[in-house]
Amino acid sequence: MLKIMSPVEKTIKLASDEAQEAFVVVRQATQGDVDSIEDLRSSGTEYSYSDAEWGQTRVKPSKGTAEIRRRQVYLTLCESNIQDENGNELFKTTMVNGHKRMADVVSFERAWALLDPALAAEIYQAVLSVNPQWKLSLGE
Repeated sequence: MLKIMSPVEKTIKLASDEAQEAFVVVRQATQGDVDSIEDLRSSGTEYSYSDAEWGQTRVKPSKGTAEIRRRQVYLTLCESNIQDENGNELFKTTMVNGHKRMADVVSFERAWALLDPALAAEIYQAVLSVNPQWKLSLGE
């Protein structure tokens, strides 16, 4: 009998923290997460045709890579000890089926917007280290 197991979670230390104390916990994406990313990627795709027997076809996805990356992090980031300027937890979490997850997309996106771009890139690389299937989907 096949039993569905909880996704693997991995704690990753952030190299950008000189004290070597900052970390993120990232989990493997589920099929629901993968579907969510594919739905985001395919929504609102714009097509242009200049016919004369099917000439000059152009397909332009309306979602940028930044939005897709942000969603991948939101879906798989479980925990972090990164703090805001007041010493509060930057990424708010909640418990879902006994596992920590981001509390909601609005608070996540507010927190994400405060990050230094280099730190955001490092967190995204942590997500890719646990979810290598997404490297291929963005041509990384």
